[in-house]
Amino acid sequence: MISAIRQGQVCANGIVGVSQGHDVFTNTLIYAALPEFYAILGLVGALMV
Repeated sequence: MISAIRQGQVCANGIVGVSQGHDVFTNTLIYAALPEFYAILGLVGALMV
């Protein structure tokens, strides 16, 4: 639950940064996708056990 809140904050801050003209789009996508990747990886690992 805490990681979902932090992930939402990262995405929101990335949107604000892009709207202010900063070049943070790529970093925002990477930082937003990493928790999802680990969640999917954990799900696959749990299903394989």
